[in-house]
Amino acid sequence: MKSTASLKEFDLDAPTLAREARQSFRHQTRCVTALYERSFKPFRIQQKAWKVLVEVVPVITKPQVLDLLGVFTFQVQGDPVEFLEATESSRPQIALDWLARGAAEVAKLHDWPIEPFQDAAAAVVEADFVNKWQWKDSLWNRSRTLSCDIEIEHGLRETKITSNFKNSDGLLIAKSAFCSTPPSEFAFVPLLGKARWLDEWQVELASKDGKQRWRAAATSDSARQAPRG
Repeated sequence: MKSTASLKEFDLDAPTLAREARQSFRHQTRCVTALYERSFKPFRIQQKAWKVLVEVVPVITKPQVLDLLGVFTFQVQGDPVEFLEATESSRPQIALDWLARGAAEVAKLHDWPIEPFQDAAAAVVEADFVNKWQWKDSLWNRSRTLSCDIEIEHGLRETKITSNFKNSDGLLIAKSAFCSTPPSEFAFVPLLGKARWLDEWQVELASKDGKQRWRAAATSDSARQAPRG
């Protein structure tokens, strides 16, 4: 019996760029690839692939799909320098075009159904390329008069972690930033440890290691954005 795997991760890379530019490329495209990834409905495949990595290169030197320990790597023709020099408003569409083209070609070469890939790309466009979501369920204060939604917005340049305070009718009454990080899961995921109400108005977010803490309050003048040790 052939082994199967669940394909669920996608990313872009630009191996021809210098180290610093390559990192910038990966960071700035990650908001799109992560949104595509979250929109993709995983399915079982006969190959041991868990990720598709699309390499954007000026000249294709490896036309075949390479299996690098379950990371199916495929090259598409494109100029990553032009991406970095393009207007910020146009970069998400450029990134999606490369990712969708490469992922579709990998699917075609392995006879995978194309619909999940097309649906994920369509979902990114439908979201207007905005990669924003709520982290965990709403937190209610003790009297249940206020709730706090912690929102993650993964953008081109940074990831913002924000508190949205709502009254019991669900109306937004205050919005305050906890912190921001470079646009990479390696930067912001470690900050998402625990959140709790300190009193009836103030919420604290602690990093996973407990070494960093931020506070936000349901009144704009008392929101505290500086990390607390």
